[in-house]
Amino acid sequence: MAMILDAFVGICLEKLAVIVEEKATTVMGVKDELQKLQRRLGKIHTALEDAERRRLENAAINLWVLELKDILYDADDIIDLCLVKSPHLLSDGGDRLSSFSPTVCCHFLKFLCCFTSLSDRYAIGKGIQNLNERLKEIYEEKGIFDCVPKKPIIEKTLVNIGDTSPMLKFVVGRAIKEATKKLVEEMSFGFNEKKSYRVFAITGMSGIGKTTLAQRIFNNDKMKSYFQIKSWVCVSPTYSEIELLKQIIRDASGVYGDAKTKSELLPILGSALAGKSLFLVLDDVWRADVWIELLQNPIQMAGIEARILITTRDVNIAKLMRSFYIHPVTQLPDETGWEMLCRILFQEEQTEDMHRLREIGIKIVKKCHGLPLAIKAIAGVLSKREPNNKEWEEVLSRDAWSNSNLPEELRGPLYLSYDDLPSPLKQCFLYCSLWTEDWIIGREDLIRMWIAEGFIKVNGGDSTLMEDTGMDYYNELIRRNLLQLDPRFVDGSICSMHDMLRSLAEFLCEGERPRNFHGRNDKSSTKVRRMIISRPSELPNGQGDPTLQNRYLRTLICLDGAQFKGTSSLGRLECLRVLLINDVEIGSLPHNIGNLIHLRFLDLARTDIKELPKSIELLVNLQFLILSGCTALSALPQNITKLYNLRCLNLDDTPLIDFIPKGIGMLRQLNDLSGFVVGDDNIANPPEKQHSSLDEMNSLIKLRVLHVRKIELAQPRAVNLEKFSHLRELMLSCSPCSSQKTDEQIKQIEALFDEFKPTERLELLHISNYFGTQYPRWLMSSSLVTRFTYLTIVNLEGNESCLQLPPLGQLPNLKSLEITNAFAIKVIGQDFLVGGAGTSSHANKNTAFPKLELLKIKNLRDMEEWCASEEFKNGNESQQLLLWPCLNTLYLDNCNKLRSLPVGLKHAPLTMLKIRHAYSIKQVCHLSSLAGQLTLHCNRSLERVSDLPDLKYLIIEGSPNLKHVENLGSLQKIELHEDSMEFFLDWLPGLVQKKAAVDNDDNGLFVRLFCKEEKFRCCMQGGSYWSNMKQISRFEVTLLGKNGYIKYSKNPFSYNTNF
Repeated sequence: MAMILDAFVGICLEKLAVIVEEKATTVMGVKDELQKLQRRLGKIHTALEDAERRRLENAAINLWVLELKDILYDADDIIDLCLVKSPHLLSDGGDRLSSFSPTVCCHFLKFLCCFTSLSDRYAIGKGIQNLNERLKEIYEEKGIFDCVPKKPIIEKTLVNIGDTSPMLKFVVGRAIKEATKKLVEEMSFGFNEKKSYRVFAITGMSGIGKTTLAQRIFNNDKMKSYFQIKSWVCVSPTYSEIELLKQIIRDASGVYGDAKTKSELLPILGSALAGKSLFLVLDDVWRADVWIELLQNPIQMAGIEARILITTRDVNIAKLMRSFYIHPVTQLPDETGWEMLCRILFQEEQTEDMHRLREIGIKIVKKCHGLPLAIKAIAGVLSKREPNNKEWEEVLSRDAWSNSNLPEELRGPLYLSYDDLPSPLKQCFLYCSLWTEDWIIGREDLIRMWIAEGFIKVNGGDSTLMEDTGMDYYNELIRRNLLQLDPRFVDGSICSMHDMLRSLAEFLCEGERPRNFHGRNDKSSTKVRRMIISRPSELPNGQGDPTLQNRYLRTLICLDGAQFKGTSSLGRLECLRVLLINDVEIGSLPHNIGNLIHLRFLDLARTDIKELPKSIELLVNLQFLILSGCTALSALPQNITKLYNLRCLNLDDTPLIDFIPKGIGMLRQLNDLSGFVVGDDNIANPPEKQHSSLDEMNSLIKLRVLHVRKIELAQPRAVNLEKFSHLRELMLSCSPCSSQKTDEQIKQIEALFDEFKPTERLELLHISNYFGTQYPRWLMSSSLVTRFTYLTIVNLEGNESCLQLPPLGQLPNLKSLEITNAFAIKVIGQDFLVGGAGTSSHANKNTAFPKLELLKIKNLRDMEEWCASEEFKNGNESQQLLLWPCLNTLYLDNCNKLRSLPVGLKHAPLTMLKIRHAYSIKQVCHLSSLAGQLTLHCNRSLERVSDLPDLKYLIIEGSPNLKHVENLGSLQKIELHEDSMEFFLDWLPGLVQKKAAVDNDDNGLFVRLFCKEEKFRCCMQGGSYWSNMKQISRFEVTLLGKNGYIKYSKNPFSYNTNF
């Protein structure tokens, strides 16, 4: 699938450049052959880019390219075989093997003369000779096709200078705003009709913007206020009915337990929906049966108000589903397309550039045929050029626009966006097509797989890690709009690929096409090299175990939901580089797993694996071993420390593992060590249970990620983290406290944590179960602000004895902060914002938490006061302080003694504020910038909620003393529970009247009540509450425990009840 000849041959040539200089090549008698191989590859290299392009238009060239790829894959296998078969290499320890990298030249022939078996030497030598003969033959055929060197396109840097974030501007034009408004109005019409469910459809060709429009509607404030359940499901051509039903049940807060069949799940879905309202988006529907045969009946039988929004390319599907309203998305006019391109490429002040480039820009937009996806793709190409006519003309004149050998929908801008990529990125892009559109792609796993497949080439010398280069590749594909970020993950860690771009990648992978087993027949090439299995239980009878179909597999992925039964055959897949089995019920690996001598990536996360076979020591090429969430895994084999090429060992959430075998320090390629357990030196263990000590880490200077558990068992001065210049993520954890600590133990743990001073490049810090009375000095220091300028995420969890929080408010790039179980904190003071008197003079004392977006404070049960004033003392002078200018989400949970929110919170641009179990807070008032949602749960002293002019959505539960709710001018929805309704008739009429005065008699308020029978009857027509309730624009009342309901609309009048 993903091999690009130009990139792959380049790597081979780098290896050969060193190999031919080794004396062993002369001893083996293969030096002449290797030099021939080197020369032929060098000559052929210059024409490979031309051959890759022309294979689309010439079947003979295509066969030639495929044969050359087969030869190079075999060459890669022989190099690995050399390494594994060398007993000298294996016995000589880690230093020599750890120097091996799949992206730099391997001195493998250096070891051939050390083979103890002459047959091994002969086999390797013969293999190289055969390869040379095959390459000679194919090189001679090259002249037939007249492939010529192509003038190279000027290489652009993969990452723009000063641009380190892959996050892109969300481009929304007038048309999509108007369409959103129109569809929301249509879907709101007739909302209170009895048993009302309606289907709405968005139709149009692929890439036209159907999903973008659906996302705008899904996130619309009005839609959020109307529906209790919102669910988004991607319905790919190979969707699973079981997984789709489970997804909707989860979104409805239902529990399906061990249910695995449709007959079991449908009643659970009905129960989860009962008495609620539903907004369901079915994205990218290919067959109407997902509604007609699967979902229509349970939603109809539930008797609920529901709106189903589908996106589909085929208007006939929308008609078959009896859509109430169909909205066709049409192609953008050229002028609108140009505006969109400008919004992506230019800042507002770059009007001169826009005017100067308008004429050629319109020409480029015309070639995109009004497709937003195409415009975004070509914007990715133009973003790598200077904004001048010459470079844009070069793009406009590229041959890639007119390639007629592609399917029509893939021609022009989409193919050009691929063709413009540097060769290493082309391989990475094509690899992403392995995932179907209904699966999200995790950034860390994706980068590791690229490395395992040999796609990452490091240009920055020994100091640059492949993982860092892989991150650059990932960000570049995002910037070029070839991958799209999942907006639910603000750190950019999850992405997906648009179905049209996936179709392009799959077409370009002809001959190596990936197989995706989802219960359908597959007729792809016999030399399948990559496979993903998500639902093998749905394979047709007689198709057999797919893992046995092809011995050429290099990647095998078995995902959540699969019932994988192919473990016994894994040892036969001897070309495998990547093996991922996640969330699958397997308890063991076959003992012949050691046969997978090429394996570099092994991920068994969240499986039932109990032990690793001893033969794992034979996987000397293994780079990534991920065992996170393997709760049944009780120990690691002692020989795991022989895996000298290991770059990642992840043992997070493996509670039964209580030590790491001795010798971890020999794994000098390790840069991710997650879940390291400090062993107890006071326990005499037998040789097979000797544990690694923390001081072994001093040799692991490439560490980027380090998670350490049971730090209280560490010896003083065991490790110096300051010399780890690559360290980006640090998690330090003690064992949960089971007893009171002595003064000596507290002193010792404080001294230990003082020694764990990380490098200034740290981006994530997590400290948990620390039982010192003060945080480490390096975290409390006045130099914190200048030392940790890259720190973006801090989590302080279970540090029960610390009396004061660090001065985190001055960290310039902190985006997420969580403080949990800090039982000794009584006051959060001004020092938390600006530090103490000794704070560095470089601190920005005009702003506190300048980049913070998320703040969670939980279980500070003794905290009585939270001080955050917009004015502070700097010596004898008073200065103004800007607080939380970016804070959008605040969770305050189980702070029982806190009496009030800080005054300085009033201007924070919050969109979500949740306060739970704050038993002493009496009012939530004067938050002038709080827009979005306020949730108040179990705040028993709460009396007043007022002066929140921008608030849209209010949820109140467990607040029996609430007497005043007022001055909420923008409120659209209130959700109120029985235990908070004692005084609601005292404040509801005034709230309705003020809203009506502002909104010209239509108060626009939606009230949803959850109550027992007594209050339910009072809300009914003619009941004691009716005279007040009927003034509300719209209300719903749910009878707790009996699924009774009342639904009312004032204008037009509608009243329904089942009681």
